[in-house]
Amino acid sequence: LSLHDALPISSLAPPPPSHVLAIKSPDSDRTLLLPVHGIVWAARSAGLSILSSHPSSQPPSPRLPREPPPSPSHLPVIELTLPSSLAVPLIQGWVYLTSPSLLLQSLLPKLPPPPTTSLAPLLNPAEPPVHNATTLAEGLSALPSKVLMDRVHLVHGMWQDVVALEMADQELWDTMGRAWAILVAALALGEKRRSARLSAESQG
Repeated sequence: LSLHDALPISSLAPPPPSHVLAIKSPDSDRTLLLPVHGIVWAARSAGLSILSSHPSSQPPSPRLPREPPPSPSHLPVIELTLPSSLAVPLIQGWVYLTSPSLLLQSLLPKLPPPPTTSLAPLLNPAEPPVHNATTLAEGLSALPSKVLMDRVHLVHGMWQDVVALEMADQELWDTMGRAWAILVAALALGEKRRSARLSAESQG
């Protein structure tokens, strides 16, 4: 392969976004403007199949500001209402990366660090261990209930958004279901631990 046959650097760059989603949600007063690659989102969401058509056939919404005046590169705006604005970045990450481990990590709070009196773990941090659902639930049960409930609401909000977008992705549903089960188990374990502590204090 000669130097002249090599692909130019510009041809390796990702294509620019083709549309802008103007997302409104009842949990936010602001409209989220999200540039997207239409064909990628259309492949993931039956509710956004309109994005698979050519952008030039989709004029911008007349209800959004048009200043400065539209140019040939002006992207069509698709107005969309979703139940949860907080879950949109997670859905965006799934659309482009499709990583169950990354999504699960984003839906769950970080595990609290184990108690230690040694500086060795801080000076020489080890690779994070791989946890199963039971271990995760047990570790997360030490967190305050409010922290866990906030994540429960996040998972529920994402579930609502996924339903609204008609995303028939079994792997996505399985990952949300796993996060939900871990959080509910952590809440139950935490409540059991608190009840046992209160019972012991009352008897003491």
